[in-house]
Amino acid sequence: MEVVVGTYEEVLLGYRLVKLGEKWQFELSFTDNSHTGCIKTIAVSTKGILASGGTDENIKLFNLKKRSDLGSLVHHSGSVLGVEFYKGNHMFTVSEDGSVAIWKHYTWECLKTLRGHKSGVNSISVHPSGKLALTVSKDKTLKTWNLITGKCAYTTNLKSVADLVLWSTDGTYYAVVFQTKIDIYKVETATIHCTMTTERRPNDVAFLSDTILVYGCEGGTVNFHDINNNQQLHQIDTETNRIRGITLFTDDELCQCLITASSDGYLKLYQVQQNEDSISTTLLTEHDSKFRLTCISVYLPTASTDKTGNKAITEEVMEDVDSKDDNSDQETLKTETPKKTKKNDKRKKLQKKKSEMEFVTVDKSKEAKIKAKKRKTMMKKQNTKKLKI
Repeated sequence: MEVVVGTYEEVLLGYRLVKLGEKWQFELSFTDNSHTGCIKTIAVSTKGILASGGTDENIKLFNLKKRSDLGSLVHHSGSVLGVEFYKGNHMFTVSEDGSVAIWKHYTWECLKTLRGHKSGVNSISVHPSGKLALTVSKDKTLKTWNLITGKCAYTTNLKSVADLVLWSTDGTYYAVVFQTKIDIYKVETATIHCTMTTERRPNDVAFLSDTILVYGCEGGTVNFHDINNNQQLHQIDTETNRIRGITLFTDDELCQCLITASSDGYLKLYQVQQNEDSISTTLLTEHDSKFRLTCISVYLPTASTDKTGNKAITEEVMEDVDSKDDNSDQETLKTETPKKTKKNDKRKKLQKKKSEMEFVTVDKSKEAKIKAKKRKTMMKKQNTKKLKI
């Protein structure tokens, strides 16, 4: 497992979570300085592709499996504020220029640019079905996009600017995050299901389950909230200044885990125990990165099971697929080379014919000159004979 964080100092940091004896610790695995501005957002696909965006208006791509730099995508004319992958097939990016870009995974072709917001887009979230997407903007609107048609299906006017939007794991709810509150909307009724007022500004949110929302705030607190009963289940005081990012994942050994990234540089790993009516957490390890952290994401190369029971593709299977793709490319090259050789043979034959024709014309011209000289000499001899007579 690998944890990747972005920083204000334009640096990407990668950490491996390693167990030494009975203790866990963060081990630095890589650093990347390719950005020229503050890193605002990062995301990792199921195939191990890391995408990061920031104030330099570029989207940097990095292959975590092969440890290779894939270059950068230049499309937006403003800071990149959000990056999200959908099932390893597509990537979505949003920017201060008010646009939403949809990219094809691996080929990195921009398939579609969605425009409609009058100001910068702060956040995007794709429905688990992949048919809908939600975006919130500085123009105080929430837009619902039909990804099949590539058009805006509905626009909701908000009273204030929303910073984040996020679908629940099953797609029945979605959260809209403001400076002092979080509104939970239910899809069936298309109305606000419940509202959570916060003392401090929430900077990041995640769904622990279909009905439990986790959010990190200014002041270093992390809250677990039951949206069905609209009550707080648990709170963590991380003893940091500001939570900038949180991520949840499931590990075979640790079960449910939470990692927090704070602006004072601390990474903290918590084990989450979920009971029927309560939640408890245990701090396993922490690490001081010495950087001001802005965002966080986790890459799990091992197979995992989603809500439908389908197993995700493992890293070994992906390597087999990559090798098959390479072999198929070689086969296509093999099939194409004979065609090229045939064309080359035809060209060579034509060149030979042309050269032969040129030689023939040269020979004919030489013969004509020789014949003309012979005629002249014969004419001179006849003229001399006549003069003697």
